[in-house]
Amino acid sequence: MADAVLAAVDTVAVVYVMRGAFARHHLLAEARRHLSYALRGRPHQPGLDERIVQAALDDRTRPVGRGRRMTADLSALYRAASRTRPCCAR
Repeated sequence: MADAVLAAVDTVAVVYVMRGAFARHHLLAEARRHLSYALRGRPHQPGLDERIVQAALDDRTRPVGRGRRMTADLSALYRAASRTRPCCAR
C-alpha cells in the first residue's frame, strides 16, 4: 500500500505542474504512465492504477470551482514528501 501512496504523491505533483487544475481522468492517465515507467513494462496488479488515483483523490487534492475540476493540496503533498524522504543528517 505504501507504494500506491508514493505513486499518488508523484502522480498529483506531475499533473499539477503540467495542468494546474485537472480532472480524474488526468490523474488516471498519469498513474498509468507512472506504472509503465516504474515497472518498465512488467505487468502489475489489476486495479493498481485505480488505487493510486483513489489515494490521490482522498488525501492530496482539493476542489476548484463548481465543476469536477480539482487541484493539488500542496500542504498535503509537502507533508507526504517530508515523511517519505530519509533524513540526510550525518
